[in-house]
Amino acid sequence: MLTRREFLRLVAATAGSCLFADSVLAAFGEALAATRPPVIYLETVTCAGNIFSVLNATKPSFAKLIFEMIDLYTEYSVMAAEGHLALETILRTAEERAGEFILVVEGTPLTRAGGRYGFIGEARGKRWTMVEAVREVAAKAKHVVANGTCASYGGPYAARPNPSGAVPVSAVTDRMVINVPGCPVHPDWFVGTLVHLIFYGPPPLDRFGRPLMFFRQTVHDQCVRRADFENGHFAEHLGDDGCLFRLGCKGPVSFCDLPKRRWGDHLNWYIECGSPCIGCTEPGFPDRMEPFFAHLPDVGTPGVHVTAKTAGLVVAGATGAAIAGHLGVSLAKGRLRKTVATHAYREQARGQEPAEPGGLTGSSRRTPEERRQAIEEAMKRAFARGRRRR
Repeated sequence: MLTRREFLRLVAATAGSCLFADSVLAAFGEALAATRPPVIYLETVTCAGNIFSVLNATKPSFAKLIFEMIDLYTEYSVMAAEGHLALETILRTAEERAGEFILVVEGTPLTRAGGRYGFIGEARGKRWTMVEAVREVAAKAKHVVANGTCASYGGPYAARPNPSGAVPVSAVTDRMVINVPGCPVHPDWFVGTLVHLIFYGPPPLDRFGRPLMFFRQTVHDQCVRRADFENGHFAEHLGDDGCLFRLGCKGPVSFCDLPKRRWGDHLNWYIECGSPCIGCTEPGFPDRMEPFFAHLPDVGTPGVHVTAKTAGLVVAGATGAAIAGHLGVSLAKGRLRKTVATHAYREQARGQEPAEPGGLTGSSRRTPEERRQAIEEAMKRAFARGRRRR
């Protein structure tokens, strides 16, 4: 079997091709067939886009995933059971396979009115809220994975004004949560994270709890139109040739490997279709990335000799104020150079250093209530900036 380092190399080497699943099965096929760890897939408030992304995948197909790689006990969109029978399966599996199963949560639990804005169903003779379900099942899981941006960071359901109190999974459990964002998630990100958990435990994570093997670099750093950015060739309309930065592309502040991995059997992705990145893998999406078609502060205009990574870090540090406040102004060259030298930039740069595998970030040590309060305060500040601008 591959070592963890060899597995990470495999992930990187197959990013731009359809060989990822075939390579994983070739390297782990027998071990996966013998192990097939139990998985409980719990849907809270969700459009079901993430599970359908996995269902529509061909490499691996969903059938290959559940019959050769994992032992899937529950998933609402594909299971025949419903009502009490479905809930009993969740409860029984959590009891009988405690400490063995991987819990995957899609969507956002709703916390308003004690969680009564969102119910899973009836269990043990009473209504079972989403918050209770996630908290109780997560407490018995070996690992907890938040699949998709809604589960990872709140996503559209937690966008202003958030009347239902939607929160990420990490806000309702004190377990370490591995965030695999995306709206929707790429099947390779989901499958690769599961394989790493099964054989090596939690992968190295960034400061937002994302696996670095998929979310280490910005979209901008890897973009096929990066040369257009460097040469000052910017698209004026959607569908035009040239860098899409001025049309609202959030690539400089968005981390994922889609430029190499792509969609549709690794054939294409939104930039090559002429549409800008909207930053769906980032915390605070969509509020912090709106308006989608208004550009970020113009930190990378030709003549400013700053690397794309540096520019991305600078913009990331200003994302809350710049996007939530809908700033569309350009930064002068001298202003950019001065900003790069500030303590804020150095802190942002340090923030990108990987966490130890399985380690807890500072935010992960908070109690669920502290995390919920921090999220609410951050959202209030973002809303206030938006109102002042208007």
